[in-house]
Amino acid sequence: MRLFVLLLTMLLAAVFSPNSVAQTEWHVSEYIEAELPELSRHYRVSLPADYQDNSARQYPLLLILDGQRYGDLVAGNARFLSGIGEIPAHVIVAVDAVNRLRDYTPTDSPDWDGDGGAQQFMQFLTTQLMPRLTQQYRLDSHKIIWGHSAAGLYVMHHLYTAPTTFDAYLVNDGSLGWDNQFVATQLEKYLDSPSRPAQYLYFNNSFLLDDVPDEAKFIAPIKALLNAKAGASLRWDHQNLSDESHASIPLTGSIKALRALYAGYRIPEKVVYAGLDAMTLHLSTYRGRLGALTVIPENNLLDLGFHALQRTPQESIEVFDYCVSLYPQSLYAFDGLSHAYAATGQTDEALRALNQAIEIATRVNPEELARLKEQKSALLLNR
Repeated sequence: MRLFVLLLTMLLAAVFSPNSVAQTEWHVSEYIEAELPELSRHYRVSLPADYQDNSARQYPLLLILDGQRYGDLVAGNARFLSGIGEIPAHVIVAVDAVNRLRDYTPTDSPDWDGDGGAQQFMQFLTTQLMPRLTQQYRLDSHKIIWGHSAAGLYVMHHLYTAPTTFDAYLVNDGSLGWDNQFVATQLEKYLDSPSRPAQYLYFNNSFLLDDVPDEAKFIAPIKALLNAKAGASLRWDHQNLSDESHASIPLTGSIKALRALYAGYRIPEKVVYAGLDAMTLHLSTYRGRLGALTVIPENNLLDLGFHALQRTPQESIEVFDYCVSLYPQSLYAFDGLSHAYAATGQTDEALRALNQAIEIATRVNPEELARLKEQKSALLLNR
């Protein structure tokens, strides 16, 4: 039991280090010259912690609009959630706003001056910014865009106007009643189209008065449309966050949006400890969803392996064997495998696994070398 507690403490400290969870480090600050000078703008990029060490891996993209205001907040929330295993790590890009009214609104409304430039902004986004990001960073096919208020209006507009740019659209208290329900009108046309790509839509709202005129009640018509016509290709969630204000909702709304998108990504502890078959069944429940797990995460397999070590070492061997087959550079999987073999009296196999752990530690985690070499000495002494 003491060995198990020690190993588990070591594991959790390595995988969920607080310093790597909550802090957002912006690795790159860029300025992109647009074809239309008024669309040129700054953006920042935050890379996953293992981006440089894992050169073969590709990552999903999280693009945050109004980056100078919400970039730190949303990126920090995303990094925290990925650090505790609720969502995957992302390449995060925070794009600064220049003229929100112009760039985020899809029509020239009679109620405003200088609006209606969303199509130009979309052209810039799809033909200049996104190709640059795709060329410069290792992005996979999963791409997310997040926007609040007017930027949320733009995110919804992008969903039905250029639906293949992103596959997940996160609308935070978006101004979806714009210009006499323009969004609902255009969304209905899109939902009636014969073929649509697989997409995910999340939208929320803060406090709304019940006694506003009907033309200002824009959430219910959109939900009715989605209920009737979204079909299998558009998975969607709506949350009424009525305890939040329009100013406060980005804090909780961005967390809830990412959790809703990645529902099922975190495997609950009761499923982990039920064994490999239970985790495999959990994955199959969400298979095919945008952002769904394709293999059991390393930390879940390590958790199960060390948990089984104190009860059924033979099961622990099977779990760690499976882990190294998926994650051949997992130091802690080989370390655990060595302990499991030693617990079943298979000293030669334990030494082989421990030597693998030492080789990996030499390259990527030298602070573990002293502990592993001491462990090896103890094995050789008891051989």
